[in-house]
Amino acid sequence: MSDVLIVEDNEDTRIVLAYLLKAEGHTVCAVGSVRLAIEEALLACYDVLISDISLPDGDGWELIKELRRSGNTMRGIAMSGHCSARDIEKSLASGFQHHLHKPVDFDEIKLVMQINIAT
Repeated sequence: MSDVLIVEDNEDTRIVLAYLLKAEGHTVCAVGSVRLAIEEALLACYDVLISDISLPDGDGWELIKELRRSGNTMRGIAMSGHCSARDIEKSLASGFQHHLHKPVDFDEIKLVMQINIAT
C-alpha cells in the first residue's frame, strides 16, 4: 500500500477521499492548501500526490512544480473540473502523471493508484 498526500480544498471531498483510500489500506494525509501540502511534503515521504488544481492559495500545477524543484519524486495525480486538452497537457507538463476529471469516480482513482504504485 502507498503513503498518499491529498490536497483538496473542498472539505467533504477531502474527507471522503481520505476515508476511501484508508479503507483500501493506504496511509493518508489530507490537507486543503498548497502551503500545507508543501509543509507536509517536507516532513514525510509520500508515494503519491492526489491534488486538486484550483486551490485557495495557488494551484496544483505550481504545487507539483515546487515539489519537483525540491527533488520530490512522488507520483502525481491531478483532479480538476477543467479537463480541456490544454488543462491535461499543462498537468502533464507540470509533473503530474495523470489528470482526472471531477467528479472523479473512486474506481478510476483506484485504477490510477495501481498504475502509480507499479511504476
